[in-house]
Amino acid sequence: QRSIFLFLTLLGIANFAGAKALGEPASTIAELSQTAERGDRKAQLILGMRYRDGNGVKQNHKTALKWYRKCADQGDAEGLDNLGFMYLMGWGVPSNFDVAAGFFKASASQNHPQGQFNLGNCYFSGQGVEQSYDLAIAFWQLAAEQGNKDATWRLATLHASGESVVADRQKAMRLCQEIAQQGHVNGALLLGELLSSQSSETDRRKWWEFAAQNGSKQAKVLLELEKWRRQNPDAQG
Repeated sequence: QRSIFLFLTLLGIANFAGAKALGEPASTIAELSQTAERGDRKAQLILGMRYRDGNGVKQNHKTALKWYRKCADQGDAEGLDNLGFMYLMGWGVPSNFDVAAGFFKASASQNHPQGQFNLGNCYFSGQGVEQSYDLAIAFWQLAAEQGNKDATWRLATLHASGESVVADRQKAMRLCQEIAQQGHVNGALLLGELLSSQSSETDRRKWWEFAAQNGSKQAKVLLELEKWRRQNPDAQG
C-alpha cells in the first residue's frame, strides 16, 4: 500500500540529529574565544556550533571538534552529545560509531534529551551498539517526554506502521498533531498521510503544503501525485 511505502521512507529520514544553534548574544568570535578559553562551557558550545555550521566564521570541523571536546571534557551533556555527533558523521575526525555511541550514552546518562534521541537511533540501527528495538524505543520515549520532537516523530512513525510496536494509527495521529502544530516538518508530512484515510483532501493537503513550504521533498512529491490523481481519476495505487 502507498502508506506503507511512505512509512518506510519516513523511517530513513533524519536518522540522527545534530543540536540546533543555541540562542546567543551577538558576540564576536574573538569574544567567544576569550570566554571559552576561560572554561565557559556555553561559549565552547556556541563556538563549536559556529565552526560546525560556518555561522559567522569559515566552516572548520576540526576547530568545532576542539571546542566540543573541551566542553565534553567538563562533563557537559550537550557537549558530549555534539562530540558524539561529530564522530558519527566523521566531521573533523574519522567516523567511529563505537565512539559516537559512547558519547551519546554519556550524554543520555545525564537525562539529556538529544543524547537520548541519538542513542535511541544507535540502538535502532545497530550502530556502535548491539541492535535493540526495545532500547531504541525506550530512549526515544525518554527524549519525547522531555519535548524532543524528533523522538516523538520516530515513535509516531513506528505506531503508524506497526514496526516493532502494536500498530495504533490514532496514537500516531495524536503524536503527529502535537509536533506538527509546533512546526515539525516530518510530523506534518506523516500527519497528512494519516489523515488521508479518514479526512478530507483539504486537511491532508494543508499539512503536506506546510511540509513542502519548509523544504520537504517528500511532501512536494506527494502533492504532485495528488494533482496527477485528480487529473487521472481512474489511476490506481
